[in-house]
Amino acid sequence: MGWFETQPMRRFEVATPPRDAVRFVIDQLGPQGFSPETWDLDSVLAERGPWTGVVLREGSEAATFLADYLAEVFPFVLVLPWVRRQHGRVRLAVIARPLPGRAPVSELICWHFSFDSDTPWSHPKYFTINAMEGLTEPLRATGLLLAGPAKPSSWKTWKTLPADHPLHPKQWRAISKEARRRGRRRQRG
Repeated sequence: MGWFETQPMRRFEVATPPRDAVRFVIDQLGPQGFSPETWDLDSVLAERGPWTGVVLREGSEAATFLADYLAEVFPFVLVLPWVRRQHGRVRLAVIARPLPGRAPVSELICWHFSFDSDTPWSHPKYFTINAMEGLTEPLRATGLLLAGPAKPSSWKTWKTLPADHPLHPKQWRAISKEARRRGRRRQRG
């Protein structure tokens, strides 16, 4: 099983256009500490089809480094909730596209793709799974949820994705690299 197949992901079908679906996720996860990454993912996705999206980030690499150091030197600090909550910086791709013939229905995908590693006491993938599945109730309460959250196992494997799907391993490498590059260029002005 490859790295792409082990990363947490959830798929929803929602009764709203793609941009509104992505905005809904940003609005729901913002109070939990998620903020948009500087990447220019939306423009890169737009060149590859009807997709729209954003990369969200949460957490601090510096705080996690400090917590890891303190836990190594003084293991008793693990009793402190602040130390146990540190999970590094996590990145969550939120992408959406209209479903053919079902306007204004969209496919909404949230995917934790961080390369950041777990610590012996912290597992960021569980944090992101909770955040993604936590979208279910607000989506249902607003009447937007039509189906989901589906797990990647419903797609059997990442290798069965069409080669032009943004989450296909070859596509995602190219998309994320170009989005980071455009984001840096946009920041420089």
